[in-house]
Amino acid sequence: MRRQPAAPLPGSSRARPPARFAPALPEHIDLLKDLPEELNKVYRSNVKRFLLHLEEQGQSWSQLVPAGSVAGARPAALEQAVTEGIRHHGLQANTRAAINQAFGFKLQGDTRIVRLAPDLQEHKDLLKDLPEELNQTYRSNVNRFLAHLEEQGQSWPQLVPAGSGAGARPAALEQAVNEGIRHHGLRATTRTALNQAFGFRLQGDIKEVRLAPDLQEHKDLLKDLPEELGPTYRSNVNRFLAHLEEQGQSWSQLVAAGSSAGARPAALEQAVNEGIRHHGLQTSTRAALNRAFGFKLQGDTRIVRLTPDLQEHKDLLKDLPEELGKAYRSSVNRFLAHLEEQGQSWSQLVPAGSGEGARPAALEQAVNEGIRHHGLQANTRAALNRAFGFTLQSKAEKQG
Repeated sequence: MRRQPAAPLPGSSRARPPARFAPALPEHIDLLKDLPEELNKVYRSNVKRFLLHLEEQGQSWSQLVPAGSVAGARPAALEQAVTEGIRHHGLQANTRAAINQAFGFKLQGDTRIVRLAPDLQEHKDLLKDLPEELNQTYRSNVNRFLAHLEEQGQSWPQLVPAGSGAGARPAALEQAVNEGIRHHGLRATTRTALNQAFGFRLQGDIKEVRLAPDLQEHKDLLKDLPEELGPTYRSNVNRFLAHLEEQGQSWSQLVAAGSSAGARPAALEQAVNEGIRHHGLQTSTRAALNRAFGFKLQGDTRIVRLTPDLQEHKDLLKDLPEELGKAYRSSVNRFLAHLEEQGQSWSQLVPAGSGEGARPAALEQAVNEGIRHHGLQANTRAALNRAFGFTLQSKAEKQG
């Protein structure tokens, strides 16, 4: 007579119920059946595993998700269950993203979970396909951002429409980057890194005002500024570089390698003009960059200033001869404002010590071009000659 096997001891592996591979509750089965057709296989598996996990915990979807919860909702009990499942019960980190994608929710991650690398295959593929020339710092920023998305229950295709190419500015991605920098400790260079990696045009949040640049290339530029550059101009350059980072840009994106004295990088000029016009940069920013790097950046014709902003120009106006007539005073004032619009300054054009009878060539050229091309009054030359005792000549006089 064969003996029956002994009953399993409590707590032994033989006493455990068999592992389940699918949820048993009808409401959970119905949820799986109604998942969007476009939901990929990995996310389907994540949702299925989560519903099964709920049953193992003695919970159900309807306990955690209020009836009528629609796209954009963020059910608190569900969010907590997902976070605890990931942290304590071995659920995949992309479970949150899967549920958000499947049901249109806005579940967010637990700030105590900091992932060093993304888990989603689509994110791994993005990292694998980054441009070879992307530097190590930017690669690290992109890696951290993708991991951050998963912590927040989001994924790249949720934020970036299919087919978004160079020059695109995906609104949802921009918002995610700005919030990540402002609230979740992402590096300020994240935006620049994504722009560089994918050719996007993400812009910064106007609520971010950085006092100093964070990128090493920008720190190096500040460190190598000419010793003779004044503190005002140094401050302008510092603020401009910080502004570039706020806008997700960098110097090397705007200034071609090898650009030297006399160059006029178009992308840099545009960034300066837009920064002055729309983002509150000082009008002396252009002059500061020209002085610091020897460039020839010019102003935006849409900017017409009534008075100069640079202290050296204000001082010149203050020290004009008392006997100088009102019309000439106005012409000198407008010329100094014009110089700032063109990214220039008096001290760039007039050598120190230029006195009575001098004829500074760079100043004469600036006056002639201003009259000929920029609408300065024809008496500007006479006004400067009278005010400073110069002997500036017109182009016609020189040829004669």
